[in-house]
Amino acid sequence: KLHPSGADRIQTELHLLFYQYNSDYPSIEFTTFINATFYNRGTQTLYNFQCGSIIDFDLGNYSDDFIGTTPASNLAYVYNGDLNDGPINGYPGFGISPPAVGIVTLNKPLYSHIPLGSNEPPATPAGNANLMMGLHSDGTPFIKPDSSITRYIYDDHTPGGWNEYSINNPQGDRKSIISFDGTTFAPATILCYDMA
Repeated sequence: KLHPSGADRIQTELHLLFYQYNSDYPSIEFTTFINATFYNRGTQTLYNFQCGSIIDFDLGNYSDDFIGTTPASNLAYVYNGDLNDGPINGYPGFGISPPAVGIVTLNKPLYSHIPLGSNEPPATPAGNANLMMGLHSDGTPFIKPDSSITRYIYDDHTPGGWNEYSINNPQGDRKSIISFDGTTFAPATILCYDMA
């Protein structure tokens, strides 16, 4: 029987745990931690097993967001496109000087962070695999303004870096996908991914 993605089932099981701490430190008090644990319940070794997550940050008013990546810190983030996060659909937004929000990987390297287009994720296994490898769903790479290939969208903290503001992108609703390095996943083994 096929998975809803159109691919063969690989007999893995995923457990997700979201948790928080009470703390006197705001950096901990306002952080949600995520543990994703995969179990290989099948009989086959899965080579180059890769996992990832679609991110729909929606920072207050979702229509004026920008996204970015800091690869050296394993960080994908969203920030407001201007200094005033206005109201939308009856909700007030954050107002003047809105916050930024990020997802950092704690125990595995961030392999890629790329935007999702309006027609993604795609309906084919190959298209989904390409996204996990930091490519467009059709398999073409992302190209930076300096003509180099990247798997990290808007990585303005690296040589040749760029951001949405510097290339005059319009503000808008942003969806993206992060993925982690591929690994060998043997039967009856466990893989854990921790994020904050």
